[in-house]
Amino acid sequence: MSDNGGTDESDGPATDDGASLEALRNARSEARETLSEQSQMFRRTDKKAIRLLKFNATLLVVLATLLPAVANANLGVTVLFSGYLAVGFVCLLASAAMAGVAYTTTAQYSGIGPTDLSKTVIENYHSKRFEKRLVSGYAKWIRGNRRTNTRKAPLITATLLLMLGAMGGFLLAFFATFNGSVPRFLLAAVVVVLVGATYFSRLHEQIARWRRAAKKAGQVDDGDFDAVDVVDPFHGEQLSTGREEGTGNE
Repeated sequence: MSDNGGTDESDGPATDDGASLEALRNARSEARETLSEQSQMFRRTDKKAIRLLKFNATLLVVLATLLPAVANANLGVTVLFSGYLAVGFVCLLASAAMAGVAYTTTAQYSGIGPTDLSKTVIENYHSKRFEKRLVSGYAKWIRGNRRTNTRKAPLITATLLLMLGAMGGFLLAFFATFNGSVPRFLLAAVVVVLVGATYFSRLHEQIARWRRAAKKAGQVDDGDFDAVDVVDPFHGEQLSTGREEGTGNE
């Protein structure tokens, strides 16, 4: 039967032409659920990123307003403006930058694009051909969303760790201001907490996954539906708050 034939194919068992229509419809249903879960995950991550960005910006404004007032009150400012305070500010600025990058690194696929959707009306697809292209498209869109998540995860983790580093720097600056020096045990405690938090957050593993994904960009993973060039997939609709992941045919 031609690709543009007007009749549906039966829901019978798989043939040499590939999976049965029923199997394709089941695969499409599962893929739709996976894509929906990915979209919800991205929304939660973006909300977290924007909250962190707002918190960092607010804290920077408060500190920028408070420190001049402290300077005018002659409350030991020569000690207050120490290396610890500088570390705190740098970590806070870096945390805000990371949160911003995490928020803008959102190029997710949400479903079939408008061009191919219009073609389904103009062209007389039979059911099996349509389902094949749709399932193949879902495989590409899910993989594209997975790459986006691989980039976003370490950015959010780094944002939180940098915020923790900023809090540690401000804490040490406080002690340096009012005690004249920082107790060694306190400095050691802050360092241990930061190192421990970095390790247990598994940031190194997230970065490793990110690097592996970057090296494999453009390659097909073993087990992906499009590992075998069976059918041209539908192009996906890509929603983005930042730079594009690629074309809709990713």
